[in-house]
Amino acid sequence: MKQIFFNTFFCLVLELSAFGQQGDRTIRLKLTDSKSKKSQSYLLNSFAYSCTKPRGDGPSMGYSAYDAYIVSIDFQQNTDEFLLKWIGGQMDKADGVITVETTGEKKTLRTIAFKDASVGATSESFASGDGYGYASTQVSVYIDNLTIDNVPIRYTATKTNGSR
Repeated sequence: MKQIFFNTFFCLVLELSAFGQQGDRTIRLKLTDSKSKKSQSYLLNSFAYSCTKPRGDGPSMGYSAYDAYIVSIDFQQNTDEFLLKWIGGQMDKADGVITVETTGEKKTLRTIAFKDASVGATSESFASGDGYGYASTQVSVYIDNLTIDNVPIRYTATKTNGSR
C-alpha cells in the first residue's frame, strides 16, 4: 500500500512540475527601412496583430474585404535613433519580421512578417521608484501585407457594388 501511495504521489509531483514548465520565450523584431534597406533588431515584451473586417453593407473604403491590418508592438528596450526616425515620419515605410522562439531549444514557435508598415500610434512611458526604473515604448502600425508562418493573410478586395 505504501508503494502505491508513493508511486501515485511521485507521478503527481512529476505531472505538476511538467505542467508548470512553460519554456521561456524570446520575441524579436527585425525592422528594415523599405527604401535604404537598413535594418535594426529589437527585443519585444509582446506584440499583437489584428485584421479588421467591416460589415459588407457598412461604410468602408468602398471594399467589403479586410481594410486594415494592424500590428501593436511593445518594445523591451529603449527607443533608439532608427526607431525614432520611423515613429517621427523620417522613415516612411518599414518591413518587419517578428519571431517568437523558445529560449533553451531555440525552436521557432511563430513568425510574423509584414510589409510597408506605417506608424499609426505610439506611446512611451517611464517610471521610477525605490531601486527600480522602467521605460516602455508601444507602437501600433498599419501594414499592407501580413504573413503568418509563411501563410499570406490576404483577401481579395471586392467593391460593394460588385465590381473589382
